[in-house]
Amino acid sequence: MPTAAAPRIDRRLLRLIERRAGSHTAAELTRLAGDFANTLGLVRPSYQQVRVIRLRYEAKPRAATGVSTLAVACDVFFWNARPAYDLVNYLAGDPLPYRIGAVNAPRRGS
Repeated sequence: MPTAAAPRIDRRLLRLIERRAGSHTAAELTRLAGDFANTLGLVRPSYQQVRVIRLRYEAKPRAATGVSTLAVACDVFFWNARPAYDLVNYLAGDPLPYRIGAVNAPRRGS
């Protein structure tokens, strides 16, 4: 008899869980993700799956980039070294692209 395995969680559900991880409990996230999965016609993720994804997201170090939010904001508003969407993307968790004249993360290997 084969062993049953849970299906992979759709990337849209992963994004929903990661975006709301800081502001909701695991139980609330499970309800939100379950409702969203129903509207997409997908299998509802289990509480345990949502909890693991939430903990993995919260464990990501924000300071690992080496650039502070204040430095990015100054680059945008005072020095015009970055476009405004760099700040928005940085706050969403995306890595910062290298910009000439801006505060950049230290390069690897140097």
